[in-house]
Amino acid sequence: MGNAAFADGSGLAGSISELRRCGWAIVQLSQQGLPIRAAFGALPGPLQTVCRAEVYAVLFALQHADLAGQGVLLLVHNEAIVGGLRRLRSAAAASEPGEASDLWRQIAQIATPSLHK
Repeated sequence: MGNAAFADGSGLAGSISELRRCGWAIVQLSQQGLPIRAAFGALPGPLQTVCRAEVYAVLFALQHADLAGQGVLLLVHNEAIVGGLRRLRSAAAASEPGEASDLWRQIAQIATPSLHK
């Protein structure tokens, strides 16, 4: 994904962890505000939380971004995700325990060189 992309996650049956199912999505808009590319899917794995789905959306976007070329402007509304991305500059987010620490480690491997530019 190039230029600006929006990432988000959502879930159903939030209060019942055994039934909860989450998904993620990314959409890239044209200059005119029309969707030009999108990706979405079910959150893989047994641990299903909305926060984890949002982190997975960021990971997917970075895995498919042109970081060596023009880069990516990734827009997310979740303050915890924004804070985690900011902490990657000091490698703190990748080492924090939590429900999405495995995803944060993968994000750190992809994004950290680009965050230091």
